[in-house]
Amino acid sequence: MREIGVSVYNDFYSMEEISKYLKKAGRLGFKKVFTSLILANHGFETSNKFECRQLKELYSICHELGLHITADINREIFEALGCSLNKLKPLKDMCIERLRIDDGFSDTAICLITNNDCGIKIEISAASVGKKDSYTYNQTKDLLELIKKEGSLEGLTACYNFYPLPDTGVDISEVRDAKELFEFYDIPLGAFVASQFSPKHLHKNGNGVPTVEKHRYLPPHIAMQELFSEGFDYVLIGDSMADDSELEMMARCAINSTIEIPVVFNQYICSSIKDKILNMELTSRTDQPAKLIRASDSRGIEAAPIYCANRSKYTVTICNSNASHYMGELQINLEDLGPSREHNVLGFVHPDAHGLLESIKYGRNKFKLVKY
Repeated sequence: MREIGVSVYNDFYSMEEISKYLKKAGRLGFKKVFTSLILANHGFETSNKFECRQLKELYSICHELGLHITADINREIFEALGCSLNKLKPLKDMCIERLRIDDGFSDTAICLITNNDCGIKIEISAASVGKKDSYTYNQTKDLLELIKKEGSLEGLTACYNFYPLPDTGVDISEVRDAKELFEFYDIPLGAFVASQFSPKHLHKNGNGVPTVEKHRYLPPHIAMQELFSEGFDYVLIGDSMADDSELEMMARCAINSTIEIPVVFNQYICSSIKDKILNMELTSRTDQPAKLIRASDSRGIEAAPIYCANRSKYTVTICNSNASHYMGELQINLEDLGPSREHNVLGFVHPDAHGLLESIKYGRNKFKLVKY
């Protein structure tokens, strides 16, 4: 079950503003909320020491809206609150529902915490898993085996970090082995995407707080779709206050497993052809060519030869009547190709969505074109 979430920080906003934001997110179908108890502890700009009273108020708001909240904590704050590995009551009194374990906890400590008698669910970091069979990958596997034998995997989740400093986010290819590992233990995996409109509270010289570096400057619904196509179970906006348009687009795309590919159409395309294409759900062929993506679903659309222009990389074309029984087939070019009398150039995939093309190759996911 794919879920989406937002992040809120009482360091930067009043509870009244946070409540308004969460009500909006809840109405749109967002289910998860992330907050942190350690921003000030980590030296984030303009952050304040958290207050237990505010956290209780935040939980109350989330509970009323049916939202599930996760709070980030490290060992220093954990102990400052009067907690120990077998005593989580101070956190229970603060109404913490799920605890994200940050720095300072050994594998044995994490294992003990998963057995807590306060009903607090645990989230671990997926940030250091790395490639399959690497030292860090095997460390994480050892932790999961320990929890399986001596702790409790029930309700356990894993989530990547977010990275406020530009150029420090992870590579998308790094997450695939981690997903496979957590999936083997039936542990849901999450990650963060960036808002392009939120104030830069978490790093004034940066842009957003994503997990994956190449997502830093992308609209969150585009980044979210790529993460879901990689098998992530939940995606959260890491920034403090996303724009309404971002929330709405994420909500719309999250409930639809069909990936949306934004296309800039050229002025020569026939409106009737464009309308037909925009209303079609497409699947790429499993016999994937090296140079282009083919969608045979659209065959049969009548297209006279027009604008048989150069097919540069990322252009979208439709086979015209010169292509005989291929007429109507939609193609997306993955390399620069020359003009063809059998292909009308319809437009091009918007640069924001280039990363999504991997997600639709080999028929992996259904997709549709949307007008940019």
